[in-house]
Amino acid sequence: MPLVLDYQSLIEVPLRWQLTGSDEEKDILYALHGFQLKTYVTVQVNSIPNSTNLSIIFMDFTAQAIDRYDWDYSEHLTVPNPDFGSKKAGAVVPKQDTVVIYHRNAQRLEDARLAAPFNLQTKRWRITDPKLAGPAVVDPEKKL
Repeated sequence: MPLVLDYQSLIEVPLRWQLTGSDEEKDILYALHGFQLKTYVTVQVNSIPNSTNLSIIFMDFTAQAIDRYDWDYSEHLTVPNPDFGSKKAGAVVPKQDTVVIYHRNAQRLEDARLAAPFNLQTKRWRITDPKLAGPAVVDPEKKL
């Protein structure tokens, strides 16, 4: 008999990437920071003759990202300053290589009805990596 499992968990990108991350890791942090990962799994579980172990075969394994894009007004991010070294009029703190972006400024945009929180849900994608979704033998008596 197939066993159907749905699981949802917070995936949080480490804030330390502001200081230690590569350019790619910083892009991920600034774009996502935290989101929910929901997985949908159907497995076939079978007894193994003359054993307490179980055979697990993944019949279906998909995932999707779910998030609500809104601001926590008590937070901020430190990001590279695109105006660093600029001589242009209106450049923002051109002597600083980074600038602090306070999320509380987003509240002003929301109050002016120029921005609003929104929900995002990706399409499901299939998990195909055999290290994650390949057949397995499980010992249900093993102490973890």
